[in-house]
Amino acid sequence: MSDNLERVASAVSTLATETRDLAAEVRADNLGRKRQNMLQTVLVCLVLAGLVLLGLLVVRQQADLSARSKSAAEQRHAQLALSEQINDCISPTGACYKRNQANQGAVIQHLVQLNATASRCAVQADGNLDRFDACLKAHGITLPPPPGG
Repeated sequence: MSDNLERVASAVSTLATETRDLAAEVRADNLGRKRQNMLQTVLVCLVLAGLVLLGLLVVRQQADLSARSKSAAEQRHAQLALSEQINDCISPTGACYKRNQANQGAVIQHLVQLNATASRCAVQADGNLDRFDACLKAHGITLPPPPGG
């Protein structure tokens, strides 16, 4: 019986050693899994952060492109308006051209009248500058002072 007891004690001792070894392996395996899970979580977070940053970059670039496109459209619109205005002033059928023609005619008519009045005043003044100036003033014409005087 003592032999049986020794065998059982030896078997229990062996089982206890094997149980401790197995428990150490399980702990090491659990620790390895935890590390692997942690590493995978960190990698997933890094990938997600990269995707978020990429998304933000794309959104930012799209906003910049949209702003540039809007600015270019506004410039094209302004250039078109200016081109239309220039065309209106140089085309004989344009309203601006017709207004300028009418204004030009009025200016020429006014210059002709001024010239005629100045000629009459010159004849009446008979070379006297004071009488010439008085005649012009009587007709509402004032001459600028001579240059340097």
